Amino acid sequence: MGCLRFCFILIPSFLTLCALVLSAIACSGASGKNKLLTSVYELKLNFADADVSQLLNVSLGDSVSLSDVGISDVYIFGMWGHCQGNLNSSADSGSTTLDKDLNLNSGVTWTHCSKPKAMYVFDPVSFFSDQLNVSSSLSSTVEDLADDIGISLPSKIDDYTKTAKILSKLIFICTIIGVVLAFVTLVLGFLTGCCCGGGMGCFVTFISLLSTVSLLLACGASTGMYQYIVHQFSNASAYGVDATMSKNYLGAFWGGLGASLLSTVFWFLSSCCSCCGSAPSGGCCGRRGPLPDDEKPMLVYSH
Repeated sequence: MGCLRFCFILIPSFLTLCALVLSAIACSGASGKNKLLTSVYELKLNFADADVSQLLNVSLGDSVSLSDVGISDVYIFGMWGHCQGNLNSSADSGSTTLDKDLNLNSGVTWTHCSKPKAMYVFDPVSFFSDQLNVSSSLSSTVEDLADDIGISLPSKIDDYTKTAKILSKLIFICTIIGVVLAFVTLVLGFLTGCCCGGGMGCFVTFISLLSTVSLLLACGASTGMYQYIVHQFSNASAYGVDATMSKNYLGAFWGGLGASLLSTVFWFLSSCCSCCGSAPSGGCCGRRGPLPDDEKPMLVYSH
């Protein structure tokens, strides 16, 4: 039975570690320019085929591109900030088969990533309004319209901005809580395996449950919020903006949640084993050891 209990400690510890790593990867997306971080993001907006006049709500002519007014081809958003870049002349020229299989953005040259900021709030209207920068190299006609140029997004996204701000904070807070509690669970679980304490096992199960609930809230809010934004851009095809969520992000986050849920189940089973083993009969799961002298039954002989 000792081997069985060892498995009930090893399995949830491994699952908790998986939940910790996968959730941390999802949390760190879009916080740097390397391939891993730019392949994990909550939302990607591709403006390469966007209608300039529709987005800026001003007719600027076919000769004016979004780059002329300070808008990059691609933006990705994560929990800590955003990255922006431009498509290469041949988007697939630098992409390997492995890059495509892993959904890596090899066809994009990343020009800037914002400094990681806790509680980063996704506000598309204010964000792209701040990005606008009318180039002095444009024609005088366009410069005359500079004061009238502004970002125009689908109306439902404008109306969704307040909700998006609240959900952005909720996603960040719940993710951090889930990751931290997963780490605490891993440490306490190791201690539980060493001391074989039933009370500690129940506490570990409780902490693991809290971690799972936090990750569930973060996953649900993140998926729902950004899928709604993707859906609104898809419906507003006149804008020509391609909005997507990262499969790597969804896979890592929901995979981490699944691992956390399974680990909670196994921590519960482990705590049951520990509680059983903490009985006076000794040994884990009811394994009895030799009784002390004062507990040995008295034998009565009849003459």
